[in-house]
This record gives sequence, C-alpha cells and structure tokens, in this order.
Amino acid sequence: MDEGYIKYQAEHEQTNNFKLSQNYVFLAQELIKTRDYLHSLGLIGVYSNGIGFGNCSFRTKENEFVITGSATGEIKNMSLCHLCIVKNFDINKNKVYSKGAISASSESMTHGAVYSAQSAANCVLHIHSKKMFDFMKTNNHNFTEQSILYGTPAMAKAVMGEVKKINSPYGIIVMLGHEEGVISFGEDISSALAQITSVYELSC
Repeated sequence: MDEGYIKYQAEHEQTNNFKLSQNYVFLAQELIKTRDYLHSLGLIGVYSNGIGFGNCSFRTKENEFVITGSATGEIKNMSLCHLCIVKNFDINKNKVYSKGAISASSESMTHGAVYSAQSAANCVLHIHSKKMFDFMKTNNHNFTEQSILYGTPAMAKAVMGEVKKINSPYGIIVMLGHEEGVISFGEDISSALAQITSVYELSC
C-alpha cells in the first residue's frame, strides 16, 4: 500500500509565514474540527507501517482550495499550520500548484476533480474504512473501477465522472482501486460530513 505518497508533480511555494485570509479562518477551524472528529473515529489516521491516510478540504474559489497537508495522519489535533492552499491544478498534466508551510495532501488532485465536476460542492472529505468500503461495494453506491489507482490522473477523471453522474451538490463515492478509500463531498463541511456519518452508521 502506497497511500500517503505524492504521485502528482508538485509546484509548492514553501513559506512558513503563510496565513489564510480572515474570510477563511472560520472555515479552516471548522474543517480542522471535522478532521479531528474523523480522526477520533479512526477514519483518518496512520497505518502500522507509518503511512498516513485521509484528508479534508474546502473550496475558496473556482480551482483554489484549502487542504490538510501531506503526512499529517498521525496528528491527533491539527492546527492551522497543518493546512496549505492549492492555488490551481491541471489534471491532464498531473500538476498541483500549492502554497504554505506544508505540502498539499497526496490526494489533492482528486479533491480538485470534485470541485471541477460540481460547482456547488465546497467541501471534500477523504477517509479510509474497511467496513464502509465493503458495505458500499455491495450496496449500490457510486464507485470508481478497481483498475484505477489512487493519486493518478485516471483516478481524478474517474471521480469527476462519478460526481457528474451523481449530479448533486453532495454525494459519496467508494474508490475500488484505492483499498478502503471513500470520498464524500457537499455544499458545505457539515453536508459532506453527513454523507460519511450516514454510511458509517449503516456499516458499523
């Protein structure tokens, strides 16, 4: 399993003095609270081999979004310094342009794909759960094909296709080629979390 490793080409502007606009600080704090809650459920964390899993983001404008940083799965309680901003991305070129004290999550391209596919989506939550994964596989949920691997342009395009198929500001998708991987989205952070909570309660 190579979850947690960045596969896209990163153009990251490293800056320890990076601060979010005041317009987004409240949203960032809400995202951190949600992320820490998912961590407490074991849906975001780190495997025994030290590789982390799970990430969260909210959109700021068009192709720009704030996302939890790479290799933060082991952190129980995150802070603003563990976030960075993706300024833009190019799925076809497999490139992500980001800025912050920490590099963007390995799943940034997939988050961007959701935002590209659904203009009303403003939050993406990516979690890992074997129980949810197995439940969704057998209960008629939207899914990406088994042959499509995480962190690739193919996965981003597959997720984009499923989001368009759902045709709603909110939804949840199981990524069959990304073992235990589930991604939800919503028009705000609470609606994205509600998608996970609903399936989590049914499967666990």
